Amino acid sequence: MVRRWIPSGRHLRNNDNTGDDDDSEFTNSMDSGMSIPSLRDSMTTRSSHNDPIKPALMNDSNKVKNLEKELTNAKIKIQVLYEYIRRIPNKDGNAPSLGNDTDFRNSIIEGLNLEINKLKQDLKAKEVEYQDTLQFVQENLENSESIVNTINHLLSFILTHFNEQDENAHLLDKEERETLEETLELSSDYVLEKMDTLSKFIIQFLQDFLHSKSRAESKQDKEEFLSLAQSSPAGSQLESRDSPSSKEENTDGGYQNDEIHDSNNHIDTENVMANSTSLPISAVESRFEKTLDTQLEIVIENLHKEYDQFINSIRLKFEKSQKLEKIIASKLNEQSHLLDSLELEENSSSVIEKQDHLISQLKEKIESQSVLINNLEKLKEDIIKMKQNEKVLTKELETQTKINKLKENNWDSYINDLEKQINDLQIDKSEEFHVIQNQLDKLDLENYQLKNQLNTLDNQKLILSQYESNFIKFNQNLLLHLDSIFNILQKILQESSIAQFDRKMKSIKSVPNALKNLNLIQPKLESLYTFIETALESIINSYISSLISMETPEQPHQQGNELTATPNKELTLRIEELQRRWISERERRKLDANASEARIKALEQENESLRSKLFNLSINNP
Repeated sequence: MVRRWIPSGRHLRNNDNTGDDDDSEFTNSMDSGMSIPSLRDSMTTRSSHNDPIKPALMNDSNKVKNLEKELTNAKIKIQVLYEYIRRIPNKDGNAPSLGNDTDFRNSIIEGLNLEINKLKQDLKAKEVEYQDTLQFVQENLENSESIVNTINHLLSFILTHFNEQDENAHLLDKEERETLEETLELSSDYVLEKMDTLSKFIIQFLQDFLHSKSRAESKQDKEEFLSLAQSSPAGSQLESRDSPSSKEENTDGGYQNDEIHDSNNHIDTENVMANSTSLPISAVESRFEKTLDTQLEIVIENLHKEYDQFINSIRLKFEKSQKLEKIIASKLNEQSHLLDSLELEENSSSVIEKQDHLISQLKEKIESQSVLINNLEKLKEDIIKMKQNEKVLTKELETQTKINKLKENNWDSYINDLEKQINDLQIDKSEEFHVIQNQLDKLDLENYQLKNQLNTLDNQKLILSQYESNFIKFNQNLLLHLDSIFNILQKILQESSIAQFDRKMKSIKSVPNALKNLNLIQPKLESLYTFIETALESIINSYISSLISMETPEQPHQQGNELTATPNKELTLRIEELQRRWISERERRKLDANASEARIKALEQENESLRSKLFNLSINNP
């Protein structure tokens, strides 16, 4: 739904549902010279006329479509005639007028094409104008619908709120309620009746309101006047005149009559004053009613004027459209006459050509009659042969047409087969696409897994590099520690053991990669460990024996020999036990070194394979 504002300040809406089924009725009424109804008649009797503006517009759109079809057919006919005229051969070389005829016909056809294009443009412009008119009509109808809705809302509000429950509100009698209900139940076509009823009720309500207000003000004025009269000296004289005895009334009768006459005059003046106060109220009331009536009349007159202007504009537009239709019909008639004349000229030209050809043949026959008499029989035979050939050619033509039809059928079947194959290929393509998509998803998953493995291997490589650096530091510290220990023990060791220790230390230091060649370094280190352990043990035992000999110098020599013998036995047993432990520990360390070396090689191979896979993936997916 499209909303827009028109210059008169009314808010209109344009619905897309244009009821275009009753166009012919409005156009018939316009053509027959019927008068357009006024605003009141159109709004109160719209249901009987069934909205005649919309069918006219629909009929015009149908006419436009039919005219466009006729124009296209005429253009096709003209093109066919032009091609036919262009392909007619110039059989008579002495007839140069055929080219001039074709040029003349071409010029006529071009002029007709220009007129057709101009008519098409005019039709499009009129179609746009009709659409704008239809939109304006719909907006006015929707505006009237909005007015009806507001009136219905006001009437329902009056019926619900002006009831007997509210004491201060205006009470509706039975007739007023019935008229309001009947007006509320009327359809949206009776806008003015609803407006009249609503305006009458509002006027009556305002009159009652002003009348009640004037009565209240008059009562208030009377009360104020009485209070003033009682407080004045005339009021006190009236009271004193009501209270005296009958004796005073009889004696002073004349005086009392004078006073009564004066008091009556005073009361008359007071009544005149009261009437003068009520006059402005009635004047205000009448003035308000007059202004309200004039405003309502002005509004109704404005609505009448707008409706009349709208109907006049529609009438002018439809008159223009009728004139345009007449012009188009005349142009089409002229075009059909031109086409008929072209056809007649074609037929006449073909007849003339045939006659010229026959005349030339007759002249030739007259000139060569003597020669043709001798060859007449041969010509007859040739004619018979030509007829036979013609029959044969017609049969061949029929067979060729049949063959062409069969070929067309075959081509149709072939096209259908190709379409089926295309559909099958489309299905296979979609299936293969799904398969490739699944494979791609799997490859993405594998790529993700390989990336994770590569990350884990990188982490392991970092850990191994840390282990390797730590091992190198540990090996260097261990060798320094062994050198320091050997320097300490060098004072009491033999030269052969010192040389052996130097060779082992040099061989250990000469190994390039200590972590990878751990199986070569491990036994040498273990031998150094055992060498140092035995040296320390012998030193400790000798030290202990020296301490014992120093503590007991008085013991006999025999006990000394026994003591020296027992430590030597213990030392030998200790050395044997240490040798066994050294051998078992060396074997265990060899096994551990071999296992760690195999594990390192497996990890390196896995790292290389993952690197190659990652390189291949980077090449395949740039």
